Amino acid sequence: MIDIHHHLLWGMDDGATSIETSLAMAKIAAADGISHIVCSPHANGSYVYEPQVIAEKMGELQRLLDREAVPVKLGRGCDLLSVAACGADTDSDPSGAQSDAPG
Repeated sequence: MIDIHHHLLWGMDDGATSIETSLAMAKIAAADGISHIVCSPHANGSYVYEPQVIAEKMGELQRLLDREAVPVKLGRGCDLLSVAACGADTDSDPSGAQSDAPG
């Protein structure tokens, strides 16, 4: 089974807060039959999507999963909030932050 939306990477958003938490989450996923996890940190006005940092954390976590014999492979994704695509007012989002989208 593939999990296509998972906030597994620690310190990137409102998901895992430590690599230990990420490892524990991956172990739970594996026990539930998940073999692949798409790490999908937020990219919005509250969280910056940093490709290099994400790649480094994914590599570090994948090495740890392999060392611990956790049968999960990681992939990269993004939880992108597009207010316009949600059909909402393009001048603001639910958090109250202003959007740069033309409106």
